Formats: sequence, structure tokens, C-alpha cells
Amino acid sequence: MMNDALKACGMLTKAGAHTHGKQALDGIKTIMAVDEHLYQFHVLIEYFENLEEESDR
Repeated sequence: MMNDALKACGMLTKAGAHTHGKQALDGIKTIMAVDEHLYQFHVLIEYFENLEEESDR
């Protein structure tokens, strides 16, 4: 009986760790997507600033 309870507890622990790991990866993917969008904004700002400088010349 003791081994079955320990085995069940181990299985639940692994399942919980898997769930937390998946949520962490989803969070990291979201952060990476936000970072990519911020970088795209940065590129667009630089592009328009360069256009503005060229038009001033």
C-alpha cells in the first residue's frame, strides 16, 4: 500500500510540474512576442526619423 501511495504522489507531482512548466513556457513566449513588437516599433521610429532628417536636407 505504501508504494502505491508514493507512486501516486510522484505521478501527481510530475503532472503539476508539467503544468507549471507549460505555463512558464507560455509566459516566456508572450514576453518574446512583446519584445518583438517593441523592436518593430523601434525600427519604425528610426526609419521615420531618418526620413525626416533626409527631407530637412
